Amino acid sequence: MVDCDYCEETVDCGDSHDQEFLTHLAEEHFDELGAVDKRLVENVWDGNVAKLEDDKELKPAIVAGIFAGGFALVIGVFAVQMLGIGTADATATDTTGDWVYEQGEMEITVDGEQVDAAEFADGEAFYVAEGSSTWHMNVPTEDRLRIAEGLEELGVVTVDGGSVLVTEAITDDTANADISVRVNGEVTELGDLVQDGDRIEVVIESEN
Repeated sequence: MVDCDYCEETVDCGDSHDQEFLTHLAEEHFDELGAVDKRLVENVWDGNVAKLEDDKELKPAIVAGIFAGGFALVIGVFAVQMLGIGTADATATDTTGDWVYEQGEMEITVDGEQVDAAEFADGEAFYVAEGSSTWHMNVPTEDRLRIAEGLEELGVVTVDGGSVLVTEAITDDTANADISVRVNGEVTELGDLVQDGDRIEVVIESEN
């Protein structure tokens, strides 16, 4: 059971990332949602939050239609072909594509001090909710982020070609800051892809 922070209703589900709770937020509180909650809701609609913003009524029928979207698309294409209409017109309506919505744990330390999530930038594709250590990634499948790109979304580093530099928001000694990464306890590279469930530990050490 999850209590809704926007009203007094309790939603019968496991946690605040369950589809039932996100549907409640979309139907009842979409115009009130903060940036983090809006991204969580976005996943239910395959990342197409603009569709929700254009639809001010948000009727339950829309939710049911979206959940059945994959099945409906297959049936729709088949029906169009049976009617003799070109398949190009049918597939052109599928504009959302496949999205990745994944999460894991993130810990960043600078000179031995853990960085609070409140200090991170609120990235569009990769973010850590304030007050938690959970990273969230919400991107099209073909745009899955690398670790360096995720850290750039958080404002921890800047990526310029093959160079990765720690930002001044993290340390004043950006030129001499050294950054190392472990994923699930194993040393890894900043260029490796972020995967669902990864525990990412970033250690930054400066000479100051």
